[in-house]
Amino acid sequence: MKKAQLYLKFLELANSINRSSSWLSLHPVEQKMLEFVALAEHQEREIPVKDLTGLHELGSPAMLHARVHALREKGWIELKTGDDARRKHVRLSRLALKHFNRLGECIDRTLRKRVAG
Repeated sequence: MKKAQLYLKFLELANSINRSSSWLSLHPVEQKMLEFVALAEHQEREIPVKDLTGLHELGSPAMLHARVHALREKGWIELKTGDDARRKHVRLSRLALKHFNRLGECIDRTLRKRVAG
């Protein structure tokens, strides 16, 4: 299987996952914010809310702060208080972890088809 075909097969599977979840109901900025949190968790880094609201390439701090609260209300993230009660950290919720796990399964299926084909 050519590399482009491999990637396109993954996109096809990922799109089916995205359509079957509430992912498409998220604003593209919210999707980028979730990806940022997912990468940080993968790197075992805690993400303060301040880091999310500081992603200036995605929008103003006020708009990003509103998106943080929207993501929490939609069930995609959780806010945890650490040692300092004034600072909250963002974590992926079970819904978000399930979504990213399903995308990982898409990659796995695509690669298995490559080996089998």
